[in-house]
Amino acid sequence: MDTIMNKIIISLTFFLLTSYSSFAQTGWTVCNAPVFNSRVDDIFMVNTQTGYAVCGDGKIVKTTNGGNNWALLLQGSGIYCRSVEFINTQTGFVGGFPVSGGTTNILRMTTDGGATWTDLTSLLHPKARKGICGLAVADNNTIYGGGNWFQDSAYIVKSVDGGNTWSFIDMHP
Repeated sequence: MDTIMNKIIISLTFFLLTSYSSFAQTGWTVCNAPVFNSRVDDIFMVNTQTGYAVCGDGKIVKTTNGGNNWALLLQGSGIYCRSVEFINTQTGFVGGFPVSGGTTNILRMTTDGGATWTDLTSLLHPKARKGICGLAVADNNTIYGGGNWFQDSAYIVKSVDGGNTWSFIDMHP
């Protein structure tokens, strides 16, 4: 009986060890990314190869090879890029908030994979021009943005036409 029990325990141990190692990741590697001032604030992968990242010093970067290499698309001044969200590999949005008295590029949109960016700030309610800290794409037409918490009050912006117009929802009690 002890011999059978020992064989079962040894077999079970062997199975668990080999199962664990077969699911183990190979680890992280350093990629060729532009240097960011302090941190990466948001990253969005459209698929396993194409992705975008933003940071507080106004940089927007893109990878087309799963994060192995990153190319600088834009370096804005006077804006803290806080969030990035894409509908597909071509159409996406970057939200941020102004620094040093900036009043533009609170919300940007690209339709060509980041080659060019359009400033959508003028489409936002005046209260929403204080910043967009979070973005979420619900479908090809519906995009949500969350206002920054450290200004007057919390708010949500929403587009139901792919970013052409934006409504404002004041979340202040």
